[in-house]
Amino acid sequence: MGTEDQGLRRLAGARLRLNVRHALDRAAIWRETIADGRRHIRYSAATDSRSALSAQTRQIEAQITKDYHRIEKGLALRSPRENFGAAPAARLDRDLARYQQLPDHDPAVVSHASSALAGLHQWHEHTRHTDGGPTKFPVAWAPLGDAEVEAFFRSRVSVRDFADEPLDMALVRRAADLALSSPSVCNRQAWGLWSFSEPADIARLAELQNGNAGFRDQIPCLIVVTVDAQLFAGAGERNQRWIDGGLYAMSLVWALHAQGVASCMLNWSVANAQSRRLRAAAGIPDHLDVITMIAAGHPREGLRVARSPRRSVDEVLHSDRS
Repeated sequence: MGTEDQGLRRLAGARLRLNVRHALDRAAIWRETIADGRRHIRYSAATDSRSALSAQTRQIEAQITKDYHRIEKGLALRSPRENFGAAPAARLDRDLARYQQLPDHDPAVVSHASSALAGLHQWHEHTRHTDGGPTKFPVAWAPLGDAEVEAFFRSRVSVRDFADEPLDMALVRRAADLALSSPSVCNRQAWGLWSFSEPADIARLAELQNGNAGFRDQIPCLIVVTVDAQLFAGAGERNQRWIDGGLYAMSLVWALHAQGVASCMLNWSVANAQSRRLRAAAGIPDHLDVITMIAAGHPREGLRVARSPRRSVDEVLHSDRS
């Protein structure tokens, strides 16, 4: 066999191996997508029209929260339409009764929903005002100065070199509380935060994430952000938990930054099997989806960070105004 024939055979072999790897990649995408769908079906609440079928406490809570928030949103409008809120109110009357029969129901959810119903009744039957009702005026604030805004946002970077000192849990708790102001679909606030400070715990959990090997032993605090799949419903919300969880995670990082705490998002782009391993290792219930890990701590003096050049705003912003 000539040299030319051997080269052609090697090229054909390389092309075959490339096609096989491509086919395996596509099969993996299908496998994980199907697993995601099965998981959403298993844990998600029923949609509005079938909400009577939801049986788990958090699933019923999801419907109650959606409906009382719908009433609140209507009352917050400048000119609510006539007789708005009839369908949400009917579902609330049904769902509150069965929700309160469950031993693990949240009295605060009952209070919020009852207040919304009372406000709706007041609007329709009495004064058409919501004095003391379930809506509120926003807290007035003065815009921050340009220099202060610029300094705050431009100074946040991903840090992978932390000082050799523990991170006060009070700072994490404060950040978690501030991040609760993040928006969420129909105010469902499906977030969870799991914080680990023991070196042994950090080491075994961080090992499950691909991308921290070079600084794993320097992480003072490892945070896992989750969302509760039971608080989402229907095909339209199949991706919403990742959006809500990402919003909370980013707010958490900004709240840490505001307190002088450095952080680094550790992406959780893994197969479902790896998420199961993390949940088992961290004691996270199965109905919670893992959004991301975050390494947090005080920055070491003299540290270096990745340059991470940013796109031009003109490349990102598309507006109908010049």
